[in-house]
Amino acid sequence: MQSGKTLIELLIALSIFAILFTGVVPSAQSLYTQHRITAELNLISSYVQLARIDAIEQHRSVLLCPSPDFKRCEFSDWSLPKMLFFDRNLNNVRDNEEAIYFAGEPLSGSLLIKGPKKAVRFYEDGTIASTATLTVCDKNNDPRYSKAVFISLQGRIRLSQDINKDGKHQKTNGTNLFC
Repeated sequence: MQSGKTLIELLIALSIFAILFTGVVPSAQSLYTQHRITAELNLISSYVQLARIDAIEQHRSVLLCPSPDFKRCEFSDWSLPKMLFFDRNLNNVRDNEEAIYFAGEPLSGSLLIKGPKKAVRFYEDGTIASTATLTVCDKNNDPRYSKAVFISLQGRIRLSQDINKDGKHQKTNGTNLFC
């Protein structure tokens, strides 16, 4: 008696595997992208919270901005490393005597961050001059993956949500987020 598998059985098993594989890989990629965006959003949220708390505790103005060299702010690309520093003279530039007290890593991979065209400055009481939004999305700008951190005038943060349950997060005015 032979206990081997026939060619038909092998082809059926391969067909089942191929069908399952083609269904799992795209959903795994989607899950991976969602996880990376959520992780980056949480990191940005922690930068904002740290800046606000330090401004209140130290009674000093704190600046959060992207920087290519940790000397100057570059607002055209929020994917650069972020720096937090006490801006003593309120000139929006890190002078030599102003030490960086936190430096983040650059964003890598297939994500983008869209942010304000100026630094996010927290004053001594934890407030900011104008509201700010930092949006994280994939480079394909698929709205299903766009999420944001909203910063109120009081300096409080709120994460974006899918309010209308369409699979996309919305801005505070109800329109879908995008980069």
